[in-house]
Amino acid sequence: MDYAKRLSEIQDKYKDELFIVMRTYFEKPRTVVGWKGLITDPNLDGSYALEAGLHKARKLLLDINKLGLATATEFLDMITGQYIADLITWGAIG
Repeated sequence: MDYAKRLSEIQDKYKDELFIVMRTYFEKPRTVVGWKGLITDPNLDGSYALEAGLHKARKLLLDINKLGLATATEFLDMITGQYIADLITWGAIG
């Protein structure tokens, strides 16, 4: 959230010249080894606690949206978007 708060200040400063969108990618599509992302492994331990990951991602997006920031993400499947799409300004399909 520290980055989001700082980005929000920059957005306020340049609101007449720029439309700032914060990149909020929660999954890693091309990762063969290692951490798969916040939604897939929110505990950083390989437990694959998807419910907790979706909750954390949604909470983060709600907090970022409250700052007035637009958000962007990449949707990797048909499921994740059902939980977070209402909080995303721009989405890529991966």
